[in-house]
Amino acid sequence: PHSHPISTSLTDASLRSPDGSLLPSPDHFFRDDTDFHSGGAGLYAAPSEYAKLLAAVLRNDGTLLRPETMDLLFTPHLSPEVQPSFDASVHAPGAEILSAALPREAELTQALGGVVCQADVAGRRRKGTLMWAGLANCFWSIDRVSGVALFWGSQVMPTSDVRVLDGFRRFEEGVYAGLV
Repeated sequence: PHSHPISTSLTDASLRSPDGSLLPSPDHFFRDDTDFHSGGAGLYAAPSEYAKLLAAVLRNDGTLLRPETMDLLFTPHLSPEVQPSFDASVHAPGAEILSAALPREAELTQALGGVVCQADVAGRRRKGTLMWAGLANCFWSIDRVSGVALFWGSQVMPTSDVRVLDGFRRFEEGVYAGLV
């Protein structure tokens, strides 16, 4: 991206220091010269463009995928035998980004499109909400029941930064409070 026109719009990254302050990151998170494509890691887009994609998934009008194919993105796909390992992984210390710091009561599982909640989360999201997060603490979620698609952009490391997670939680609670 650094040789692409988008390079003039790239946001600098920050590192959270042990004292809680933010410091400029000395380098980029992703190499520019790699041929490895890791499911979106290193994908560059303006937040407004990313939001358009999330809105299209929320609309499920056949523009991106057939509605029945889109439904597969939200459908749990883990077997009962695998679910305990998944639970341990997403709720492990330091892995809060995988669960967006949601409580175990959210009953998270893996779907084709990301992590999906199998229970409502009071003040936040409804059962069936699909979500994912990125290395630099970026989050998105799509709640088809409530008609909400959220995107939280961040360029803060390390992954699972407590302050960013708290900011995202408050952002999500604010959006859902406005729906009532």
